[in-house]
Amino acid sequence: MKHIFILLFLTAFLFSNDVLTINQNETAYELGQSIDYYVDEKGNQTLEDIRSEKFISHHEPIPNFGFSTQTYWFKLQYNYVELMKSKEWWLNIDYALLDFVDIYVFDEKENLLIHKESGDLNSEAKRDVEQNKLLFSLPTESLGTYTLYMKVKTTGSMFVPMQIISSKPLLETTHLNQTLTGMYYGILFILILYNSVIYIYTREKIYILYVSFVISYALWQLSFDGLGMLYLWQDSQWMKEKSTVLFIYSSTFLLMLFSQTLLKAKTNIPRYNKYVLQPLRYISAVGILASIVLPYNNTIILGAVLATGVPAALFIAGLMVIKKDYYSIRLFVLGWGIFLIGTILFTLSKFNLMSGYIIMKYAQQIASVIDMILLSGALAERFKRLQDEYTYKLKNHNKNLQNAVTDALKLERKKDKILIEQSRLASIGEMIEQIAHQWRQPLNDLGLLNQNLYFKQQLGTLEDDDFIKTHNSIDSTIKYMSDTIDDFRNYYKSDKEEETYQLSSAIESILSIVRPTLEHSGIQVTLKLDYEVNVRNVKNELQQVLLIILNNAKDAMIINAIEDKKITIEVTADEKNAYIHIGDNGGGVPEDIKAKIYDPYFTTKFTGQGTGIGLYMSKIIIEKNMHGYLSLKNLDDGACFSVKLPLA
Repeated sequence: MKHIFILLFLTAFLFSNDVLTINQNETAYELGQSIDYYVDEKGNQTLEDIRSEKFISHHEPIPNFGFSTQTYWFKLQYNYVELMKSKEWWLNIDYALLDFVDIYVFDEKENLLIHKESGDLNSEAKRDVEQNKLLFSLPTESLGTYTLYMKVKTTGSMFVPMQIISSKPLLETTHLNQTLTGMYYGILFILILYNSVIYIYTREKIYILYVSFVISYALWQLSFDGLGMLYLWQDSQWMKEKSTVLFIYSSTFLLMLFSQTLLKAKTNIPRYNKYVLQPLRYISAVGILASIVLPYNNTIILGAVLATGVPAALFIAGLMVIKKDYYSIRLFVLGWGIFLIGTILFTLSKFNLMSGYIIMKYAQQIASVIDMILLSGALAERFKRLQDEYTYKLKNHNKNLQNAVTDALKLERKKDKILIEQSRLASIGEMIEQIAHQWRQPLNDLGLLNQNLYFKQQLGTLEDDDFIKTHNSIDSTIKYMSDTIDDFRNYYKSDKEEETYQLSSAIESILSIVRPTLEHSGIQVTLKLDYEVNVRNVKNELQQVLLIILNNAKDAMIINAIEDKKITIEVTADEKNAYIHIGDNGGGVPEDIKAKIYDPYFTTKFTGQGTGIGLYMSKIIIEKNMHGYLSLKNLDDGACFSVKLPLA
């Protein structure tokens, strides 16, 4: 008899959890260890059938049964204490990719109080709250024991992180998730925007491949987070079912195209490219077509395997190429090494081979954003190398053109316009350095903000003020980078039409471009501007002149080793003309060469540091194109260039 009682006790322990008592509302009640579950293998049992079945106690923090096509039922008994009865309570399922979810809540008298439906493929469901996760409001009419049954059917991962939570912590959790999500997609957006700008100016295919890959990957993350269904494809049943696996395959396909181009795989690793990289690319292409025509459960397994296999293959490819192109490929290898670790952890969690909700939710996102930044860095390194090659070729090209330009100048300088455009092209290399200089620190700041917020959240030290400060810092950084793009875009506009504008705006615009370089060189700029002075001419050409003068002043102060470097820019006007005075303390121009500074190809800089056509073209722009006058006079400790222009 004693053994029978022991057996009955163990059976009761195995097949039943205690009633969950809701006695406070400051934190969420995780339900993983409070629920019982039952597997409906055929998926044809009704609620009445299920209520008579024996449920099995679940003892893990989060129910995770891996990829499964079976129907799972979950059972929970809970009640409220008196103080909790007046609160608003929610059943929160923080995983968007569950196809069909039904909940039933009974009171102590076995009366059905609510029946609600949800799920990403349930077109008939009406959600209690428009969120990317599944939220169900729970009844609070009495203090008795409620019994909740939940039916879950999905063709993907049977991963059901659920909790009972009141409104206050739910709002706090939602705010945290939205902040982290906003940071993640904000960084991806910045990378897309930055590399799109580079593509516009270089027209190199590799940048559009990178941008396409990041966009496709962002869409996959949106579909995985449930944000795509909430904000983008919404009621499209086809996209609800296909989007996740479709974007997995499209991301791997675009990634293979980008990586093979960056690695120059066909040349650097021909055998590995032929037998590994090319087949993976073809499989991805076939996967795109298969995901369109085949059901989700027939394609997701291969997609998950491919999403892990491709980073591993690219990591190995990077190691094979790194000796041939260390500076670019080292970032490629590091990025895919980090991404591979995150993907492996994510996949193990997805297949229920590793526990940990944080790993499931954030590991791949953190690894992917680091990888994207490093890949963008690899492109920047590659671009710098191409820029150096271009500069070298341009210098040789200028030497070859010298005789031809001299002949053209004898024929009344008919080629002046060509030289102006040549100077503009020659400045692209320097301006791209300005972009890199202005963006490197903000990108680093965003990465640090991301890591700081993540670690504080992990350590439980995250305060509300931290979120506000981090949010404001991110907004400020993104606005700064956006303004930088506008400044560079305006500078390189090919529009040659005259316009009326404030002279001060042209000066401030060009200063926004070169100020970081001037500050880096320790140069203090003082402005004395009259904001009422308007002129009419081609604004971009005037900015080109200002850029040449400012760069000459900077170079003079550096060459002469001036300690307290200063530049003063002053705008004045009389009844007919406007005047720009740009003075420096760089030592001035020697009297014996003052008459030569406007001659073409005359330069006092070291070989390779100047073309000698900047001031020559500046004089042509001001005096011929704008009907003004450009002059120079020496000051006590430097030089002052003066530009005279007709008023508008």
